[in-house]
Amino acid sequence: MHNYIPDNAFLIYLSSQTKENVEKLPFVNWIGLYEPVYKVSPLLMGIKKKVSPGELSTLSINTESFKPAPAGNVNVLSHDPADIKKVSQEIEKLGGMIIATAKNRVRASIDLSRADKIAKMAEVKWIEPYTPPKLFNDVAAGIISVQPVWDNHGLDGSEQIVAVADTGLDTGVNDATMHDDFEGRIVSIHDRVGDGANDVKSGHGTHVAGSVLGNGSRSGGDIRGMAFAASLVFQALENNTTEDLSGIPADLNQLFQQAYDDGARIHNNSWGDSSHGQYTTDSQDIDEFMWNHKDMIILFAASNDGTDANNDGVIDNDSLSSQACSKNCITVGASENNRSTGGYQNTYGHYWPGDYSTNPSHR
Repeated sequence: MHNYIPDNAFLIYLSSQTKENVEKLPFVNWIGLYEPVYKVSPLLMGIKKKVSPGELSTLSINTESFKPAPAGNVNVLSHDPADIKKVSQEIEKLGGMIIATAKNRVRASIDLSRADKIAKMAEVKWIEPYTPPKLFNDVAAGIISVQPVWDNHGLDGSEQIVAVADTGLDTGVNDATMHDDFEGRIVSIHDRVGDGANDVKSGHGTHVAGSVLGNGSRSGGDIRGMAFAASLVFQALENNTTEDLSGIPADLNQLFQQAYDDGARIHNNSWGDSSHGQYTTDSQDIDEFMWNHKDMIILFAASNDGTDANNDGVIDNDSLSSQACSKNCITVGASENNRSTGGYQNTYGHYWPGDYSTNPSHR
């Protein structure tokens, strides 16, 4: 028996005799071949909702939906990690380019008109779109309010090691040049791209790390992160030339394991993709690592794309990134707010109940 397949199915290998016996079981409704069309994410067909096997047979891949891109446009999974080389060779033979490889998958850039040929390979288990992750938490300065937590519970991050995976960290070097709010509390800095761990573009990684555990040394203690006494493992993800987060591996287990090996048991990620509301291989990686490392907490930002089209005070469905849709991580998002072009203006409480007549939803 291999994987569970939504809804209420399993992918299994059966002999002819076993198949006949299983078909007779009263709780088995159907047994059939794992057809190539079942291997293709409905997203590649332009469908976001669940589809039945009957509907799938009437759909086809939308070759215009996810164009080939330097960072890749599809993830291809194999049943057996030993078959990845063969799958990669076939993708290249079809004119595709391999961007990244992990234990049982490849990220590739290929014209989707060739995707049906990949799906027909017996070695292939699943094909889904890949969308490059983007940064979240980019307008959050000033809304963190944790003074009661420090005062009433004494929770300040002492004796904890927190990992932050983001663009870069200040100068990128763990020495006297590092920002005062981090200096002396850095366990390790990993340059996952190979072009330096400094935060040369947006400053996003430095901002996020400061929100997490900056100790306020530069401001005389006035401006501090939530866990200002914690230590830091930083993983620099941004390519300083392209500004892509190319330091994110094809298999997220590798990202988490690196931080875990350095002693981190809390892992913060203020980034995600635009596959809203979808459960992808990234979602599976997060769940897998959390399941296998029950002493680790992984956090993801909900995303910046939440909308409230019907103005009922509740963010609409399909607003989360696929990473935030994993089952075992903690997804963090703010209550609704007035987000304008000029940046974050104020907290929910300043606008309720005038602009928002409904109480914040706790779910």
